[in-house]
Amino acid sequence: MLDVEPVQSTHWLLVARILRFYILFLRKILSRIRCMPDSVSRGLGIDPVCVSCGSLMRFSCVEPATNKPGFVHKVYECVKCRSAQSFVTSK
Repeated sequence: MLDVEPVQSTHWLLVARILRFYILFLRKILSRIRCMPDSVSRGLGIDPVCVSCGSLMRFSCVEPATNKPGFVHKVYECVKCRSAQSFVTSK
């Protein structure tokens, strides 16, 4: 038989704690990077359906409404037919 030394379980617990710390640390950093500031509007909260092909549309960008102060155009793009729709909403 092979003569193998047993691995101390405290070593693996320490490694697991360090990995868990780094994972939580990276999640915290990435959540700060991905978050938009409060002054920037997000999507409608729902994904609208394309009027051309009926598939779900994804949020593309926010453009200021030039003719209506205090409002923005939220632009959505279709993932299949690449058509775009915009919705006017308040900031």
